[in-house]
Amino acid sequence: MSKMMGLVLGTFLSLFLLLFWEYTVIVRTIDFDQSCYVYLERAATSGNINFAKASLRIALTYIEKRGMTSGHTSILYKTSGEDVGLWYHNLSKSLSKMSVDINKMDTKTAQSWRTAMLAQLRETILNRDGDVDHPMSISLFPHNTAFMLWGLTSLVSTAVWPTLMLISFFRRQGFYL
Repeated sequence: MSKMMGLVLGTFLSLFLLLFWEYTVIVRTIDFDQSCYVYLERAATSGNINFAKASLRIALTYIEKRGMTSGHTSILYKTSGEDVGLWYHNLSKSLSKMSVDINKMDTKTAQSWRTAMLAQLRETILNRDGDVDHPMSISLFPHNTAFMLWGLTSLVSTAVWPTLMLISFFRRQGFYL
């Protein structure tokens, strides 16, 4: 195999790895959005305590199945905005608060309690802009570091291989850099 053919194959391989990385990130993001985010949004915007509870329970089941109960999504430094444990704790605490038996309350107290619980849930789940608040890159958790290394390596190699091809081509033509 010639040197040029090796460079072409290296370029295609690195491009394939970059595109496969992008595909994987998109698929994981869509999975999180459809299996968790939408249920958190439903729970936060619901006007019915039972519907909110059921939606939050579905989201928490997804979170627990994927081990999103502790750790950080950040790679270099840890902030409260990327604290998966805090996020999970707040959501599960909200669900447990909603599990009070309201049949023992009088009608007026029960209605006030429902309204307060829905408002607290909304504050817990939504950020100031009204979007679901979750740690950044949670869809890649717990493999954030691996995804960062994979993406960075693919991106750099996608830039390096064509550069090596150009250098080899120019040298064959008698041009030296």
